[in-house]
Amino acid sequence: MKMKLLLPFLATSLFLCNLANAQSSVEKFWNPINEETIRISGKRQILPKRYSTFELIGARLKNQLFTAPNEKKVNLSASTCIISLPLPTGVMQKFQLVESPIMADALSAAFPEIKTFSLKGVDDPYATGKIDWNEFGFHGMVRSTNGDFFIDPYCVGNINDYIVYYTSDFIKNPADIIPEIGVMDNSSTKQPDSNKHKVGLKAASVGANCVGDQLRTYRLAVTCTGEYAAAATGFASPTISQTLAKIVTTVNR
Repeated sequence: MKMKLLLPFLATSLFLCNLANAQSSVEKFWNPINEETIRISGKRQILPKRYSTFELIGARLKNQLFTAPNEKKVNLSASTCIISLPLPTGVMQKFQLVESPIMADALSAAFPEIKTFSLKGVDDPYATGKIDWNEFGFHGMVRSTNGDFFIDPYCVGNINDYIVYYTSDFIKNPADIIPEIGVMDNSSTKQPDSNKHKVGLKAASVGANCVGDQLRTYRLAVTCTGEYAAAATGFASPTISQTLAKIVTTVNR
């Protein structure tokens, strides 16, 4: 009789122990870190007004990321690949994950260390996001009704330490903003249309159409100047892979 009572209890204990270990392994990617102990290896490209600092166990997180199923094979809401991310408040939250490539197949094959992913909140079901991994480390962007936030390396050359900040707490230095000249108009030979702006305003006020559950894939060609490559990477003579990694992070977000 005692054996019959013991076995179910033992099995339940083992199940709870394995569940606790699984949850613990998911949460052990990130550790809070005192900012004063962070190694400054290069320029700090992002300086929010407020942020939290974390140390990342990169190898462990990378291994988890690279096991994520492709979005064309597994729906994001059905993915069993789960990671944890820190919020600016210091709270950890879990997210489901699928690989969501934004590079063409040939480009992905040429640069296999550059990966992009889509997120869906587990603890916060309204949270969605995009993350990527490349030689500059981890980059994350999460949209949520509780506040949108980013995760970025603390400084150039340091892929072990990160800042986590709400978008509302980051205002870019005006000195680092490059003015845009707008869209080039090839219709200079055409007569000016006095109703052009009125038509544009009217069209903009019309709500966007829902496209349903159909996944559309678009081709995008991107080019950049040497000045952009140097500014984005933080290096005077960046490689093609380094420049591509920065472009991928931007396009993914």
